Amino acid sequence: MSIQTIVACAGLGAILTAPIVLQGGSEPPPYVSRGEPLAIDGSGIRTLQGDLFLPAAPGGAGPVAIPAESVERPVVEPATSAAFGPMVVHADRATMAVLGDVLGAELGIEWQRTSRRNVIEHVIAGTVPIGLVSVAPSQTERELGALDVPLGDFEPCIVIDWSNRFRHLTRRDAQNLLSGRARQWPGTQDPVQLFAPEQGEREMLLAELLIPGDTFTTKDRCEDVASLLESVRGDRLACGVVHRAAVPDGLGVLEIEGFRPRLTIRVVFRDQRAPEVERMLEFWRSARGIEILTDRLTLR
Repeated sequence: MSIQTIVACAGLGAILTAPIVLQGGSEPPPYVSRGEPLAIDGSGIRTLQGDLFLPAAPGGAGPVAIPAESVERPVVEPATSAAFGPMVVHADRATMAVLGDVLGAELGIEWQRTSRRNVIEHVIAGTVPIGLVSVAPSQTERELGALDVPLGDFEPCIVIDWSNRFRHLTRRDAQNLLSGRARQWPGTQDPVQLFAPEQGEREMLLAELLIPGDTFTTKDRCEDVASLLESVRGDRLACGVVHRAAVPDGLGVLEIEGFRPRLTIRVVFRDQRAPEVERMLEFWRSARGIEILTDRLTLR
């Protein structure tokens, strides 16, 4: 199934277009969680700014983001051109810059310069089936005139439409979607998924796309390790890609090895008697499909 991807980046004012072939099958794609953008490469988008799934495209075409709500559904039905519902992701200028700059480089997409206003009109007109649209508060009223959006009501965001519903949007529909006021997709009962930046804790989170042997430390709460393991048990984790993995600050190092179905998580603690460690071990002992071998957890 070929689709076209448009990316409009705040501060860059560019459209990126390229055919991307999605993989069929019923396995959910690798999972990435929410928070600060980390990086984007050929294997996925490292971002904590909304729940995104990144299916691996055949032939190394690169990552594509799809809504989190699709995790329980097949990735792509063979003859389906509208596989996924819409999603709105609120993000900042840095996120937009990373999305456009690195995606363009990794996917070999040819850049076509245009104004942000033209980008928005292009997507709403349905010229392409998928739109990633970013508008920053620093834009002038003239640039936002196509949507009649007051600058004070506007947040930077990305709108992702997987079912080509942009073709049926009015300008007022687009304004409500982009400003976050819409709760249902215009003309349907389908909810619009909104992921707004969270305050406080989001700087404490870390998400990584890991390869076998990668080791890292972080300053997050121990409950996020439990969250990671819950996702593994629910088959929402694939191929060694971790959506949120953490060890409390100073307690130790978390290491991911291998790929599903033989994915090994190894935690080396500085003090196994610490209360936080005891809480994690208690959770792991009660989890199905997890075997504790000293300080090594084998997920089967």
